[in-house]
Amino acid sequence: MVAEKARVLDILNPNKWHGCVRSRIPAAASRVWKIASDFCGLHKIMPVVDVCDQDGAPGCAEGNNLSLEDCLVNVRLREGMDKSTIVNWSFEVSARSLTTKDKALGDLTELANAYLKGLEMAAMSRSN
Repeated sequence: MVAEKARVLDILNPNKWHGCVRSRIPAAASRVWKIASDFCGLHKIMPVVDVCDQDGAPGCAEGNNLSLEDCLVNVRLREGMDKSTIVNWSFEVSARSLTTKDKALGDLTELANAYLKGLEMAAMSRSN
């Protein structure tokens, strides 16, 4: 996995902090998507996540310990070269959060890297 460091895009909206982490996973996008789209299976690749029981329900993650408000995360996949997958993990969080921009960026980058590592491990461990 090669992940790029998250970056903040304050120009988009001064009331929100934005960032993204990108990674290339050496597996086909169809395989990676099968894992990433299983929302209620998130705990299988990220042990810090409690089991979810509201498959596909928007806003079903109602709590966190990162002091963040209105945090929205998007995961986008696209086919890369050589049957790899490019994963873009982006976030938007309220600037009203009870933390600093640097702390929010650090926490969300750490969370993204854990997700991307788990996603890659799961994709690489599954058979074709």
